[in-house]
Amino acid sequence: MANTFRDARRSVASVLGADISYFTPPEERRFEPATVALALAALLICDFLRAAAKKAGESVGSKAVDALVGDVSRSVQKAGAGDRASDAEADARKAWVEMRTQGLGLAELTAVGDEVQAAMVEALKKQNLPTEKASRLAQAIRTAAFSLPET
Repeated sequence: MANTFRDARRSVASVLGADISYFTPPEERRFEPATVALALAALLICDFLRAAAKKAGESVGSKAVDALVGDVSRSVQKAGAGDRASDAEADARKAWVEMRTQGLGLAELTAVGDEVQAAMVEALKKQNLPTEKASRLAQAIRTAAFSLPET
């Protein structure tokens, strides 16, 4: 369980590991992989929680999960461009609180997590990450996001 957002970010960044090259533009010759991985991890956790919060508030449809593809694409661009995701922790906490105030039971929360995780896999595949790697990363993001403390 992640005790802090920093712990959650590190656990996702460790899964990103050697796969970080999938998320860097080919023309980018100089970048520091660990810094990019940490920033991207923070942004992806935030994307996941925002989509989950939106999905938790939807009665029907999948606007939240459809928007996730664009959110992930923007996060990859931001991290690759040097954005250090300084607002990601506050944004993730806001989304976490928003999701938890929907009054979802464990079954509903699990269903939201399943749907957003599946959408995250698809969004990551659109970033050219192979299916197996996208699945592993999406699971790590979900685990990290849902293990954040409530305060």
